[in-house]
Amino acid sequence: MVHAVKRHPVLCGIVILLLLVFFLIASLFSSFSNIGTGGLGSLAASTYLADDADINNAELIYTEWETDLQMQINRVESDRPGYDEYRYNIGPIEHDPYVLMGYLTSAYQDFTYAQIESVLRELFNGQYSLSFTEETEIRYRTETSIDPETGEETEEEVPYEWHILNVTLTSMPLENLVVSRMDADQKEICEILLQTKGNRQYVKNVFGTNWLPYVTSYYGYRVHPISGEKNYHTGVDIGMPQGTEILAGHDGTVTLAGNAGGYGLCVAIEGEAYEGHSLTTKYGHCSQILVSAGQEVKAGDVIAKVGSTGNSTGPHLHLEVLVDGQYRNPLYFADTGDTSERHLPAAGAGGGGNYFDYDVPPEALALLAVGGVGYYVKIVRPKQQAEDDEDFEDDGYGEGFDPDEAYGEPEYLSEDDFDDRIDDEQEDSE
Repeated sequence: MVHAVKRHPVLCGIVILLLLVFFLIASLFSSFSNIGTGGLGSLAASTYLADDADINNAELIYTEWETDLQMQINRVESDRPGYDEYRYNIGPIEHDPYVLMGYLTSAYQDFTYAQIESVLRELFNGQYSLSFTEETEIRYRTETSIDPETGEETEEEVPYEWHILNVTLTSMPLENLVVSRMDADQKEICEILLQTKGNRQYVKNVFGTNWLPYVTSYYGYRVHPISGEKNYHTGVDIGMPQGTEILAGHDGTVTLAGNAGGYGLCVAIEGEAYEGHSLTTKYGHCSQILVSAGQEVKAGDVIAKVGSTGNSTGPHLHLEVLVDGQYRNPLYFADTGDTSERHLPAAGAGGGGNYFDYDVPPEALALLAVGGVGYYVKIVRPKQQAEDDEDFEDDGYGEGFDPDEAYGEPEYLSEDDFDDRIDDEQEDSE
C-alpha cells in the first residue's frame, strides 16, 4: 500500500478525494432522508403524495359507506318489522377527512385507490359496529270481564310479552383508531399533515379568514334529509352573513357570471391548478356579482357577495373545486384559512365526540340554526313524517333540486360496481 502511494501519489490522491466525495454525498442523502421522519423528506412529510383522483376516491368511498350505514339504520323498522318497540343507541357517523388522508399518506405514501381500498374497509369496520339484540319484557295490562249470570264486572292483571329490538351503533373517532396502527415516525408525519392539510391547496382562501368552522354541509355522500335517499354533494356549503365579500380563489378567466338555475347567481372561474392541469371553481347562491364573463381575475379579487339566491334556505356560499373537470373535495384542495394546531391522541385512547375539534363561533351556530340544515340522525322512533314540515327544503337547495342534473355524476367507481361489492361483502360477513 505504501509503495503504491509512493509510486502513484497523484492517482492515489484522486481516489481518496473521490471516496471522500462519495461518503459526503451518502451522508447528505442519509440526513435528508431522515428529515420529516419515516424515510420521507421534509417537503414530502407535509404533502399528500397520492394523485388527486386517488385522494378523492378514498374520501368519496368512505362517505358512501357511512351513508349506507345511516340508511341501514333508518330502514331498521321496515327491514325488521314485528317488534313492539325499537330502541336506538346510535353513536356519531362521521370522520375527519384530514385524519383519514393524513393516515393514508403517512402509512402508504403515494398510494393508489386500488392499493388502499381494503385498508379503508378495515378502518370502516374498526370505526363502526352495528348490532341488533332482541329483548322480551313481561308486562301487564288490566282486563275487565263480566259474569254472564250476575253481570258483575271483575278486573285482573294479565301478563303479556312486549318485544323490543335494541339497535346499537358503537363508533369511535377515526383518529383514535388510526393512531394504534402507526409507529412513532408515521404518527409524526400524520401530525405534520394535520397542520399543512396536505399542501395541495390549488385554491386560495375565498374569504380571507378561517371558514372551516362555518361549513354547514360537507363534500361527499350523505342521506338526503327529506327523501332518505343517497345524495352526492359536489362542494361545501359555507354559512356566511348576507353580503360578505367572496374572493377569487385563483387566477383565471371568468366563464360564468349570472343566474345558473339552482345555483342562483353564480360565478365560475377557469385557470390552472398546476402545469398542464385545469382548475375550475364555482361560487353559488350569491346576492351580487361583481365580475363579468370573459374578465381576467387574480386570486384575492372581490368577485361577488354571499347571498341566498337559487335553491337555498339561507345565506351561504356553495364552493366547488374541479381539477381537469372532475370534482374534488374543497377541504383537500382549497385553503380553509385554518391554522389551528392539532395533535393525535395517545395510542389506546378511547372516547367519542366531534371529530372536527374546532371552536364554532356563535354567529356560525346562528347561521346553522337559520338556514344551514345539517344531517338528520335517527335517535328515537319517529312518528312525524318529513313531509309534514313545510319549512324544511331539500338539503338547503330547495324543493325539487336534482343534484345529478345540476352537477353531473362524479367520476370514480360506478355505483353498480360499488353496490355489487357491498352485497358481496355483506354476504361474506353473514
